[in-house]
Amino acid sequence: MPVTAASLDAASADRAATGDRIDQVTRDLTAAWATTWTAQEAQLGSVLAGLLAAAGAWPTRRQLTASFRLQITIAMLQQTFVRLADRAASVIGAAAEAAARESAAAQARMIAAQLPPGVTLADGAATVTDDQIAEIARRAAQSASATLRDLPGEVVGAVQGEIIHGHADLARAVAQVLAAARRHTSASLARVLLVARTEIMDAHRAAAQAAQDSAASLLTGWRWISELSSTTCPACWSMHGTDHPLTEPGPLDHPAGRCRRVPVVKPWADLGLPGTAPADATPDAETVFRALPRADQLRIMGPGRLHLLDTGQITWSDLARRRDNPGWRPSFTVAPLRDLT
Repeated sequence: MPVTAASLDAASADRAATGDRIDQVTRDLTAAWATTWTAQEAQLGSVLAGLLAAAGAWPTRRQLTASFRLQITIAMLQQTFVRLADRAASVIGAAAEAAARESAAAQARMIAAQLPPGVTLADGAATVTDDQIAEIARRAAQSASATLRDLPGEVVGAVQGEIIHGHADLARAVAQVLAAARRHTSASLARVLLVARTEIMDAHRAAAQAAQDSAASLLTGWRWISELSSTTCPACWSMHGTDHPLTEPGPLDHPAGRCRRVPVVKPWADLGLPGTAPADATPDAETVFRALPRADQLRIMGPGRLHLLDTGQITWSDLARRRDNPGWRPSFTVAPLRDLT
């Protein structure tokens, strides 16, 4: 059975809703990081300025270690980032639960859009139970917590390294050390946001698979649907439109990926339904890509990869490579250029 335009519209609406939810999580966590670091930065700056004034030079490692105020400040910083990591895991779990519910509802709409006019889904088809949703959310929060477990120690260790290193220009030393420390805290936020997007999207996909499992008698499998934009990676362009069995998890895209798992309904005749199904509305990814401006093609593929495509040295399917990631899950990523030549 072809995937209809209405099913793709439902997938697009679902993508937008999930994007809005992830954006809200991004705003919430960014605000928490900024507010917390502002307070910690002021305290750390005061302590360092006092040490610098007392020593007349940047404090030695021994002087830094002997400073009770500094050690208390560092301990407080450690606890602050422990709380931030815990908060992030909680926020991610709550967002994953909401995204899973939205995903299940979207799957029902996508399936219904592939049925003949007037035919509706039977009760219980394409549904996900509250217990399943709760388990999906629990796994997301647990995975986020495990991934972020070492983050507080890593951030504080990096900040301590900047303090020990100091700065040669004493007039600007405290400001420079704080600026370097701020870069480390910003990097930790970027890592948290990547984990958030990845876990929320994986929860969304888990719910989509559960909904499809409950409607398995209606489906032949699922289709990988990518956004097909200038910010979509070559691997996701390549995987777009590929069909997969219901038993296969996915889409197994890269961290922070946005691809969708769209159900594919069996032919109407196989379901004992009347009528002729409409034509498949899934756009061909390579055709869409070739119609893009050259500048967009280069932005997506890069000159080397695009040259190989243009000259027929590689095919569209060569762009994606499955990678096993110990401690996480397999993912399809962009095949390295060196492996294509």
